[in-house]
Amino acid sequence: MEEKPLDSPNQVCHGGRLPVSSCDTKFRMQGLPIRMFSAVGMLFFVLVSLVGCGDSGPQMAPVTGQVLFKGKPLSFGGVMFQSSSGQPSRGVIDSEGKFYLTTVSDGDGAVVGANKVRITCYEGQNPESQKDTSAEVSLGKLLIPRRYTQFSTSNLTVEVKPDQNEPLVFELE
Repeated sequence: MEEKPLDSPNQVCHGGRLPVSSCDTKFRMQGLPIRMFSAVGMLFFVLVSLVGCGDSGPQMAPVTGQVLFKGKPLSFGGVMFQSSSGQPSRGVIDSEGKFYLTTVSDGDGAVVGANKVRITCYEGQNPESQKDTSAEVSLGKLLIPRRYTQFSTSNLTVEVKPDQNEPLVFELE
C-alpha cells in the first residue's frame, strides 16, 4: 500500500499511527531503520576488523642456501623444510646449487623454529629434461642417496631464526 504525500499539518502519516508533526513524509520514519542498519553494519565491520588483526599463522623468516653433493654444487633438485606446525616450505635448487624457500608466497621463507629437512635430486627434476612437454612426466633415477629424500632418514635439521638467517650449506655425501 503506497502512502500519498501529506497535504495539511492536521493530517496523520503512516496509517494514523503518527501525527504529522512527528512525520512529514513517509521517508522520515523509514530513515530511522536505515540509520540503525548503518550503525549495526559499522559495528559489525569494526568487530570483524579487530578479529582480523590477530595472529594470522606461524611466524616466518626468509631462508636461502646451497646444496653440495660430493663437494660440488647440486645443479638441480628440490629442498623441503617441515616444522612441527604449519605447512612445509619448498625451494628449487638452481644450476649453482642455490635455493630459497617459499611457504605461502614467493620467498617468504620457512616457519621459525626447528625444521626437518629433505632434499631430492631425480633425473626428472633436471630443467633440461623438462623441455619436451609431449613426453610423459617421470621422476626417473635418483641421483643422491635415498636417505636424504625423507624427513625421517635425512638426519638434516635446521633452526630457523626470527631475524636474519645466514645462508645454509647442506653437504651431502
